[in-house]
Amino acid sequence: MTHWVGTRALFHGESPYSKSVALRVQTLFYGRPAQSGENEFLDPYLIYMEVIFAPFALISDYTVARAVWMTFLGLSTIAIFILSLKITDWKPGIGILIFYLLYCVFGYHSVRPIINGNVTTVITLLILTSIWAIQNKKEPIAGLLMAVAMAKPNLTLLPMLLLILWMVSLKRWRFIVWFSGSLLLLVLGGMLIIPNWPLQNLGNLLRYTSYNPPTTIAAALEQWNPVYGHWIGVAIYTIIIIFLIVEWRKVLRADFQIFLSVFSVTLVANQWLGISTDPGNFIILTLPLVLVLKSLNELPNGSAWVCTSLSALLIGLWVVFLTTVDRTHGNLQSPIMFFPLPIFIIVGLFFRRHKLLIKAKVPVPE
Repeated sequence: MTHWVGTRALFHGESPYSKSVALRVQTLFYGRPAQSGENEFLDPYLIYMEVIFAPFALISDYTVARAVWMTFLGLSTIAIFILSLKITDWKPGIGILIFYLLYCVFGYHSVRPIINGNVTTVITLLILTSIWAIQNKKEPIAGLLMAVAMAKPNLTLLPMLLLILWMVSLKRWRFIVWFSGSLLLLVLGGMLIIPNWPLQNLGNLLRYTSYNPPTTIAAALEQWNPVYGHWIGVAIYTIIIIFLIVEWRKVLRADFQIFLSVFSVTLVANQWLGISTDPGNFIILTLPLVLVLKSLNELPNGSAWVCTSLSALLIGLWVVFLTTVDRTHGNLQSPIMFFPLPIFIIVGLFFRRHKLLIKAKVPVPE
């Protein structure tokens, strides 16, 4: 609703970040202006995100526009899971594929963004398509798509910095030129319509955490333990930063497989690094999840490991959500949802690395 109203306002030269647009959204949702502590529905994204919303904002009936948008998100979700198989070159058997598709269609982190109309699904699709394009030496397409994906920088900035580091180390300048040129055109294009949109966007961002549930794991831990929660979160951030510094050095002039592994780790770390986010964005972790599943599939009785893991995630995540949901404030998910999927992936990625190290040490027969 926020972006449908905001994009339609932009069609007439009105800023989607304005108080008048926010008031119209609040009135549509609450039937009145938002009260203290309620969601103010301020637009937190970069202005060229409206390019993605524009085709749907052309539909004047909000109910129809939302239905079409949700359908688009559903198709994008399927595309994300298919692309993840392509990028990781995983070809699971028919039995695993059935479980995989069930998780794709009914998994908590697939369904929630569709219900909420969350654009993160589209951003994830843009990122994965860009990675696929890089894998297939299509740098111009990759650069353009990653520039568009930067419209939601809290999810893309850190992975983007890693990608730029890797591209520079390999001297693949076409990607750098297309990415930076596309990003510059998108930002300046928005300024031709709303000259001071970056300042307006910054104002909305600064207010975002004031009316939302915890948006970092430190805030989530502090909600549970006001005395030590914040400092535990800071300790986690420190460990992650040190770990990423070590990991990022590995991508310098590395091949695609090493980059893919470090990129997957970065996607997960980005959710726990103190950058404002939400468990509703965790569809962005599909690629690292598939890497873990592929590693499990290579074990003895791998099919059983994969199917058990997918079943546990499919059922377990919904159980955790339904038993902790805050129904008094519009079915808000509990901050506990910050933890299950990332923990599973982190453990799986460490297992995968350990397995690869052991494999590398096995002497090759003469």
